[in-house]
Amino acid sequence: MERSSLNFRFFKYNTILAVMILVISLASSYFVIGEIVEKEIGERALGAAQVASEHPVIIEGLKQPSTTEEIQKIALQIQQSINAEYVVVGDENEVRYAHPVKERIGEKMVGDDNAKALSDGEAYISNAEGTLGKALRGKAPVKDENGEIIGVVSVGFLFSDIF
Repeated sequence: MERSSLNFRFFKYNTILAVMILVISLASSYFVIGEIVEKEIGERALGAAQVASEHPVIIEGLKQPSTTEEIQKIALQIQQSINAEYVVVGDENEVRYAHPVKERIGEKMVGDDNAKALSDGEAYISNAEGTLGKALRGKAPVKDENGEIIGVVSVGFLFSDIF
């Protein structure tokens, strides 16, 4: 009887150990996959923001005192083509020239993460909360033909949709 009790304990501890290893493996896989997905989507957002920031319609539109229908049309086309939550175009003062919610055009951009694009001329990936929610964003400065920064493009994917 003592031998069967010893075998049962051995089996029980091995089962617990196997379950713990399985749980740790699944949890670490989840985080690794999450990081890979976040990196890929961030790069997609950044690439789209960079392409949009070089679009002639967006560059010319940002030279105008207010938005044009063409900027909104291009932004929505890019948004739909990459299945992003939004493509927002703002001027050097962060006033929106394009936004998926038309009523927000003319208002100031939200998230406080445009400085590197507008001040330093950098393109980058950021995590910030905007009017549509917490998002992974690609940011790119818009420059005129003289290399002057005249605006910013923000392409975002909501975290709630990513995960």
